[in-house]
Amino acid sequence: MIVLAVTPSGEANNVYTLLTRELGIVRAKAQSVRKLASKLRFGLQYLSYGTVDLIRAKDTWRIVGVAGESTLLPADIRHKPLHRMVSLLQRIVPADERNSDLYDALVSASDLFAQHQDTHHHTAIELLSVARILSLCGYWDDELPIHNTAMVTVDELSNVLGKQKAYLTAINTALRHTHL
Repeated sequence: MIVLAVTPSGEANNVYTLLTRELGIVRAKAQSVRKLASKLRFGLQYLSYGTVDLIRAKDTWRIVGVAGESTLLPADIRHKPLHRMVSLLQRIVPADERNSDLYDALVSASDLFAQHQDTHHHTAIELLSVARILSLCGYWDDELPIHNTAMVTVDELSNVLGKQKAYLTAINTALRHTHL
């Protein structure tokens, strides 16, 4: 799971928006997670990823266990494109829709940001990742190539930068088609 959003609820509870490989986007509640004695709070930080134990209650999911592995947030400026991608995912992906490729796309985008230090490449990675997310959600109908971001090369990133305006136009067109 990847923690996409954290919303306080009540005195010590939080409601989490999680992207899971098996269930898609899930909103789940964690009891007393803001208390100092909580064992769950360290594994449920924004953009952390790991394994979560969920139980389906009457009308919601409950988090009963978590094993945090790492964070998608890098130590420097590369976090802004990740925030924009997370925001896009929350807008266009319905809750409880299974799509394991979306999970993989977000993790591979984070890995690419960590591998490439050049900010021009960051722009290309963001364009490719957003195009891939739109394609996986069924909103991409442009002829521009969408590479699997887990296997993108520096030459492909340079080619994307050369077609930056075309990618931006195609992305904006796809976003208009979402009606969100």
